[in-house]
Amino acid sequence: WATFDAESGLHSTQLWPIVAKADAVYVGTTAAGIARLSLDEARSPTPLIEAASPVVTATSALVRWTAHAWWGAQPPEQVRTRSRLDGGAWSPWSTTREQTMTDLAPGPHTFDIQSANHFGRHDETHTVVSFRIPPPLYRQPTFFVPMAVLAAAVAALAMTLSIKQRRHRAEQAAS
Repeated sequence: WATFDAESGLHSTQLWPIVAKADAVYVGTTAAGIARLSLDEARSPTPLIEAASPVVTATSALVRWTAHAWWGAQPPEQVRTRSRLDGGAWSPWSTTREQTMTDLAPGPHTFDIQSANHFGRHDETHTVVSFRIPPPLYRQPTFFVPMAVLAAAVAALAMTLSIKQRRHRAEQAAS
């Protein structure tokens, strides 16, 4: 269990363990008697993550997602998730549903999102969002191809001008 509170079915949050069985853990509570925590419920599947398409700018990306617990076991806003960028360290568990990453290098990136059920159980599987940060304008073909053509035209014009100046000087010297 990740939390012990009224939302997880407990009437008292002051607990001490009494006995652990194969299917349940029995705990003593203050002024509420004995509580039985079912281990069958702890084996419920982890919440489903749905990620929206990322919003990508020149050097940043915004990823938003929603989390849905199986059979409505938890309200979506209470499902805890964590994330990581490009296989880095996982963020702390939280109920945050968006992440903005800034100062990203151009190229492909992956953003992983993992959820935990209300007992804190999580699978090693996770939702993967892939996106690409575009290269700067000067490294894109739509920029450097026209610039190369323009540079070639300027070089051709400069060479034509030089040839005409030489001919003109040679004509002046001959006359």
